[in-house]
Amino acid sequence: MSAALIIVGAALTAQAVYALTVMRCDTGIVLCAGIGLLLALAGLFYDALYALCQNVLLCIALHLAAFAVAAFLLGFAAFLVCSAVALRQCAPADARFILVLGSAPWRSSPSLTLALRLRRACELAERFPCAALVLSGGMSQGSGVSESAHMARQLASMGISRDRIIEENESLSTYENFKNARALVGSSGGCVFVTNRFHSLRAKMLAARVGLNCTCVPAPDPMRVALVQYLREYAAILNLLILRRVN
Repeated sequence: MSAALIIVGAALTAQAVYALTVMRCDTGIVLCAGIGLLLALAGLFYDALYALCQNVLLCIALHLAAFAVAAFLLGFAAFLVCSAVALRQCAPADARFILVLGSAPWRSSPSLTLALRLRRACELAERFPCAALVLSGGMSQGSGVSESAHMARQLASMGISRDRIIEENESLSTYENFKNARALVGSSGGCVFVTNRFHSLRAKMLAARVGLNCTCVPAPDPMRVALVQYLREYAAILNLLILRRVN
């Protein structure tokens, strides 16, 4: 048991460390590293923790901690299932607007998540040649350029005409992405939005909250950091459902 805890904990910690080399530090990285370190420490001091169970109060505390971890993991599993179910929808037959949700660039280049979103946006632009692309994203910390301007530059280099691009450069969160985009595209339908699969469930919830009638066409997840991204989104979903915070 102790060896299994150490191995799993080390793997999670390694994932968090790797993620720091390709993306900015966020809640997902902190959660992944924290869980990994706790599991590794539990494995290293397994015998000592087992001995502590002889004390009634400490035994209760350890059981409560184990229950909290189990509840977290069960909730995370439920989140994964709900995310998969949320993506079961019919592909749109037509679209007037393609809304691309922004993501902070990484060292002046598209992040792993954003690169996949832009690739999907290009595919949709070819599929719907009359659709305008609404690029939503404000100024990222330390980037010196808005996410929308960064996306516009990247899409232009990928062959998308500037005439088809509408920049929305004020939003600083997913909620603001949809709120500001609604003012540009209206609420009558004919809009699809692009984000990654890990982000789709919360994005659909926020789009519905602002009254934007749109269909999600998800981009793939960046598999090298998928666990970190799903942990981040799980925390964001809890924040939305329990604390009612949209940002």
